Amino acid sequence: MSWSCVHEKIVMYVYFFYIFVLNSHMLNREISLMELIDFLILFHVIIWIIAILGGIFGKAIIRFNVLILLPCIYLFQMLPIHLIILKKIELILKTTNYKKTPCKAIYFDKCYEETLAQKISEKLSVPKDDIVFAIRYLKCKEYDYVIPYYIDVLRQRFKDSFMNPFSAQGFIIIGYILNALFYLIYS
Repeated sequence: MSWSCVHEKIVMYVYFFYIFVLNSHMLNREISLMELIDFLILFHVIIWIIAILGGIFGKAIIRFNVLILLPCIYLFQMLPIHLIILKKIELILKTTNYKKTPCKAIYFDKCYEETLAQKISEKLSVPKDDIVFAIRYLKCKEYDYVIPYYIDVLRQRFKDSFMNPFSAQGFIIIGYILNALFYLIYS
């Protein structure tokens, strides 16, 4: 597949989301909760792809990643609750089937799950058990986008390492390293 074909597909997907998600009020239709959850999951995945592999597309993206995107991700990671994850959990709690859906996620970090559930429970005033169900539902929903599944495979593989290189902080470091390598290649 050529780069122009990839570029056309990216433009098509962006256009799709612009029309159907962001401007749905113009189409006289309501956005379903599942569409919003899918949009946030896809948005989250695309941000990470750009942060890590965006340097392939040139020096301008490298500068953007190193000076803006990766520091912003770092700041988001410093917050008590990640805003995108919080919004996804809020939307999932509004659906009715999140407790009924069986989940076959391969990697659950119990400590992370409990800590996140406690913080979100306090913020939203929702029972902690409901938040745990919502977190597990979100994990399974993210697997529909393939990349999060393989990230979890890698996390599982490195679970016994001192600090998992496939944690969010590890991805920030990987992003800086790969963007530096792409910069050297383009120089």
